[in-house]
Amino acid sequence: MNNHLIYKLSWPNGYYYIGRTKNLEYRLKAHIYNCKKNKKNGQFQYVYNKHGIWDKVEILTEGFSAYAIVFVEQAYLNNHLNTKKCVNSSPSADGGSGNSGKKHTTATKTLMSNVRKGMKLTEEHKINLSKSKKNYWANPENRQQKSREMKKHYEDPKNRDRQREVTIEAMARPEVIEKCKRGTAKRWADPKAVERHKKGQAKRWADPIKREQHRKSQAKRWAKYRAKKKAKE
Repeated sequence: MNNHLIYKLSWPNGYYYIGRTKNLEYRLKAHIYNCKKNKKNGQFQYVYNKHGIWDKVEILTEGFSAYAIVFVEQAYLNNHLNTKKCVNSSPSADGGSGNSGKKHTTATKTLMSNVRKGMKLTEEHKINLSKSKKNYWANPENRQQKSREMKKHYEDPKNRDRQREVTIEAMARPEVIEKCKRGTAKRWADPKAVERHKKGQAKRWADPIKREQHRKSQAKRWAKYRAKKKAKE
């Protein structure tokens, strides 16, 4: 039955918790019982001990099956866990380490996409997400790890072909092209962005290894282009 919902508990000082249930009254009583017994995990228990019971209960969305609601909650958690006021302790809606490595059906992917599209982030939330991403990429170890992951991913020809198809499909849509134009214009209108680009390019071309890599890449690209052109003649 599609009777599951996503709820939000809020404290006066801005702290909040997001959860799922099919019986909200029972779930709230369970929260209170566990808090009184000091059985809740992490920040939820800390906030309860310091500030008492929440003062506001909201139903964010409802009408989902027991299977679908897990992915709906995961979409909410993905957008809220990086904020300081969110007291959810687990990054995963199923209470584990997340859905990493799991393959979802097309129907599930569509459901998760629609949930995210329907979300409206507050300005404070957007700022917090931006700060979190900047802090992540400011760490050289994170950048190196991501670089290794992407190189390994694109070593597989299937992944390269799949990405190429997705890009071609996306760029065939007028709204995507318009969005790219606006983003590019906004970026180059920022003097700081222009200066960062100049410094990045100067640093890149000062590296002999980078120059050699670029030379080989261009030579390979043009050899492929000439061979293709010759085949058509």
